[in-house]
Formats: sequence, structure tokens, C-alpha cells
Amino acid sequence: MTATREINGIVMAAGLAASLVLGATVAFAGDVTLTMAVPDWPPTRIMKKFFDEQYKPKSGNTVKLQVDFIPWPDFYTRVNASLTSGEKKYNFIVSDSQWLGAFVEGGYFRKINDLLNADPEFMKTFKDIHPNALNSYSTYPHKSENYYGFPQFPDVLVNFARKDIICHEAEQKNFMAKFNQKLPCTSEELDAMTWDDFKNVGEFFRRKKGEMLAGKPAEDDFYGIAFQAGKSYDFSSMQINGFIWQMGGDIWDETQAPTSKAEGCCELAGGREGAGEVSEPDRIHATSRQDGHDGHLQVG
Repeated sequence: MTATREINGIVMAAGLAASLVLGATVAFAGDVTLTMAVPDWPPTRIMKKFFDEQYKPKSGNTVKLQVDFIPWPDFYTRVNASLTSGEKKYNFIVSDSQWLGAFVEGGYFRKINDLLNADPEFMKTFKDIHPNALNSYSTYPHKSENYYGFPQFPDVLVNFARKDIICHEAEQKNFMAKFNQKLPCTSEELDAMTWDDFKNVGEFFRRKKGEMLAGKPAEDDFYGIAFQAGKSYDFSSMQINGFIWQMGGDIWDETQAPTSKAEGCCELAGGREGAGEVSEPDRIHATSRQDGHDGHLQVG
């Protein structure tokens, strides 16, 4: 995130998105201290490190960034309390993207179009951001030309594979015998996996404690697929949304209000049945650290 040279009477927020919030005033003297509320996780720690090491304002002022690192489960509560209390504590706030509308409607975030228009160099960089990130993290209403912040960190999903297991000669042979296809091993093969391949790998590598796994008895029950998730905030729903979107579905229709309502529990066609082939429905369980962030969802 790049701090603008003109920050009079504003606070800024991130989805993560970084947005300007109305209220706080920065006095431009020789030394300037900006106060920022952020969730406590690696992207914001890296941001703070980069700011301290690399940011040199063209104004020549000495600018310090004072960061309030807040645990994720408490982040919205504390940010919302600060804004609604009118205490004007923060100049900048890293905000999750789904809060943007509520904080704009509440009068807390500042529209930044004038600041962007006054800085053609930064506007060029701003417009070079991928449209999905820009629309989701910066605009309100969604996909409008009203900008309230700068994308700070998009959610990035990374798959890790145990090559000592998936490339094991016996596992390769047994997978071919069961599914009549090669068990993905190389980076190229893993990148080319379909959802059907993903399901087959999860099913194939479900082993009970003591069963053979990559040439030796498994030390514990082994699951072929593990998803990062957690009990707090949106750490589980985000994973579920990923499956919905990958299958061409969505969770709402932006073009119209619902014409009916759902009653009881709804399931995606084939969703639970598909999971059941990899794991028993009652064996899908989430674990997490105390902060609820760095957990995982075990399936299969």
C-alpha cells in the first residue's frame, strides 16, 4: 500500500482492502506519524516491514507508521467500535472487503477519487490492478467508479503436495490399477488436475492407522486432502464458497432481489454425496489454533 501525500482529515482502510476513513487529521510537520489498524497476520507484518524499509515521501517529511496489530477474531469488533465511537484513533484501516459498504454507508470511509485524479502516476498504477480485485476491494457500489480504498491483499489459495507419497512407486502402481490413470506427481500433472482427479486422490489416500502408506505403516489415520479452515470469522465459509464458484454456482444474484425463500437445510446436488465417497459425512471436521486462523479442514 502506498500512502498518498495528501491525507488531511481522512482514515484509510484494505480485502483485503485499504480504505480512507473520514475523521482523523494528520498535521504535516517535520515528523508525521500515521496510525493504522490491521489484522495480525503475515501480509500486514510484511507491509509494515516494507514501509519501514522502503517508503520515502517526496515531501521530505519523516513519516512513521504506527500499527495496531489486532487478532483476526476480534478485528471487526474493535474496528467497528473505534469508528462508531468517534474517537478518531486511526488514520488508516485495513478492512475486509465485505465491510466496505457498511462503513461507507455509515460515513466512515472517504471517497478517494479526487486524490487519485490529482496523482496521475499513482492512478496509472491503480488502474493496472486486475478488475476483479479493484472492483471487489475498492468500489462502492460494487463495480462503480466510486473508489474508497486500495486493494491490499487478495486471498490466494495454494495447494501443497507430499511428493514423497504421491510419487512413491507402489502408490503410483496401485493408483493406476484402481483408476486406470496416472497418479499426478510432477508440478505439471498437479496443475492439470480436474475436480474428478482431486476427488480420486482424496479417496485413494484415505488410510487407517497401520495401513501401508508409501511403503510403511501409517502412524495415524491419514486423509488424502486437507483444507485450511477454522472456527472463527469466515475461515470455513470461504472454502465452501470456492467449491460453489468452481462448479459454476454463486451465493447470490446481483441482478435482482430473491423471488422466493429457502426453508430448512439445503444441499448442493451431488455435494454431500460426492464428499461421502471420500469421507463419511460425520468425519468432516475442522481444527484450528486458538486464534482460529491457521487451522485445517480434513476431508477423506
